[in-house]
Parts: sequence; structure tokens; C-alpha cells
Amino acid sequence: MSSTDHIVLHRRDFLRAVVSMTAVAAFGCDAFAEASNTVESINPRTSLSYWSGTHFISPNAMVGDASLCEKGAQITVRGHHVPRTGSKPVLRVLKAHYAVQAPGGTQHVPFYGWVATPSANHRSVFHMPVQTAHGLTFSAELRSTQAVDEEIYRLEVNGHSAWPQLRAGTYVLAAGLPDWTGCRLVARQGKPTVERAGKPVDFEYLPIVVEHGS
Repeated sequence: MSSTDHIVLHRRDFLRAVVSMTAVAAFGCDAFAEASNTVESINPRTSLSYWSGTHFISPNAMVGDASLCEKGAQITVRGHHVPRTGSKPVLRVLKAHYAVQAPGGTQHVPFYGWVATPSANHRSVFHMPVQTAHGLTFSAELRSTQAVDEEIYRLEVNGHSAWPQLRAGTYVLAAGLPDWTGCRLVARQGKPTVERAGKPVDFEYLPIVVEHGS
């Protein structure tokens, strides 16, 4: 499944673009459909998947949970996995973007929710409000030869747009477009871990756990 719901933008373009971007198509997908298991775009450097409890699926193939708007979402980021290949990590920073009402319209203010460290056990926990109209937006800052390379994800709760959908559970942000066939999410040493046939996968990823706020 190809779509424009995962947009590759540079930081200078984000505040202007996130307000004006509109969905290009509606997906008639039932919750937990298995037809595709990742969010894709043109020439992406990252992709996003959701663990359904039995397999990884595309966040587009779900129904958003509007009850997250009541008390917001608690976000836990932990378990950054980098394969032992000698390559440098691609995922550097995860930013949460808070929607703020301004005279010129809704603006999104970035907050550094997670920064890569040498320890995979590093955990970051923060709270984000979830709005019916704007859902939840985050971005991944990537290692690049450019000054800034950043990819934006907007998760909706209305269930009627082409954007990925937001629910409680575990999302996995991966570098590139890996093959999720046979992959499972398990807990290893207290952190979410993606395995295939009982062994760590050979791609870089970052688990993002969404829970109802309190």
C-alpha cells in the first residue's frame, strides 16, 4: 500500500506544511487488517508499524480510539535497537509536536521526547494531549549529511482519514522499509523487542508505547 500519509519534510517546512496538508484518500480498512503492515511514502527513510498482538500491521489499517482525547496519551519510548553491523544509528531524536492555538491558526511546537544514547535501556516517558481535530503528531530526526533530515507522522483518532490511526498499544518506528514477515514483539529484559524466529531482527527500530493518560 502506497500513500502520502507519511511525509518527508525538513524542519523549516514542517510548521507551514502540517497545517495545510490534507488527506488524499480514504481507506476502507477494518481494524487490524493484515493486507499491509507498514506506513509508506515516496523515498522514506523510516516506516511505522503497530503490533496487533499477533502480527505487525499498518496504522492505516486500524480504527483510531477517540477516548485518548479525554486524558491524553502517556508515551513511553524504550528499546532502541541497532543491529551489530558496525553501521551508525539512523534514528537520533524523537520529537512530540504539541498543537497550540495561535492567532494565525494551529501551530505545532516540538518537544524533544527521546534522544538516542549508547544504552538501549534508556527510557523516556512523557504525556501528550490528543485532540479530535489534530490527533497526535511526532517526528523522527535522522542522521544525515544534510543540516536536518526529519520525517513527520500524524496519528488521527477519527478513523475516517488517510492518516495513520492512534490507539493504545505498541508502535515500532523502523529505519527504512523492513520486511515484517514472521516478526513478533516480545518483552526482553523489560523492554519491547522485535524478533524473527526467536532472534533479534537485522534492522534498526524504536518501540513507542501508547497508553491512556491519567
